[in-house]
Amino acid sequence: MTTELIGGAMSNVRPQFNCAIPPPPTDPKERMRIYLANRPNLPVEQVTRFAGQWVAIQWDGTAVVDGAPDLDTLLRKLHDNGFNSEHVGFQFVADSEDSETGGVGFNGMLHDERAKTA
Repeated sequence: MTTELIGGAMSNVRPQFNCAIPPPPTDPKERMRIYLANRPNLPVEQVTRFAGQWVAIQWDGTAVVDGAPDLDTLLRKLHDNGFNSEHVGFQFVADSEDSETGGVGFNGMLHDERAKTA
């Protein structure tokens, strides 16, 4: 099955998702370690299309699964397309008006801050 995400909205095919990856580890600490290691390398073009929205990020932090203006809508979209919401991470993508840097960015800790807390 072809997978794609079209214009930040669901199409009649499943959203972009790397189905070749194994299911997440059962150990929550290991799952978080993998997510935090990969998340900073998420391609910018996958993120910027969702400015001002919530995104679901694949459990390993390597791809944006989908996005929506609010969490309820995003959860419904994931469910409707057969994704387990426990296998994704959720973050808000600030747009340029909300971002402290004046550009699109994630709310959350910076990579350096994560290293200090690990």
